[in-house]
Amino acid sequence: EIYRLCMQDEARHVSYGTMHLKYFLENHPDRAAAEAELHAVADIAERSFTGFLVNPYLVEPLAVLAGGGIKHIDKGMDAVKIVWGRICEEYLNRCDLAGLDRRSRIKLPAEPPY
Repeated sequence: EIYRLCMQDEARHVSYGTMHLKYFLENHPDRAAAEAELHAVADIAERSFTGFLVNPYLVEPLAVLAGGGIKHIDKGMDAVKIVWGRICEEYLNRCDLAGLDRRSRIKLPAEPPY
């Protein structure tokens, strides 16, 4: 129940942020300038996020947990790769919802580099 409520709370935060970006873009007096500003921020954030997702101090423990132990780390790495794809796709979906096309400009690799 606690995890369900935490996920629900996080979903509200993400939804608020997405709708805030959408409002910003739709109501900015210079839409092109607003998009350029957000693209510049997203370019930096995506590069930083990539570094976070390839950090072995994060990836390896996740793989051990997802695989059910060190003996099954390969199975866990497969699960971590699936998570990478879901993170990228959900991020792009939120950008689409906000009205910011990142699909043609995304800096996150489509496939994890491991």
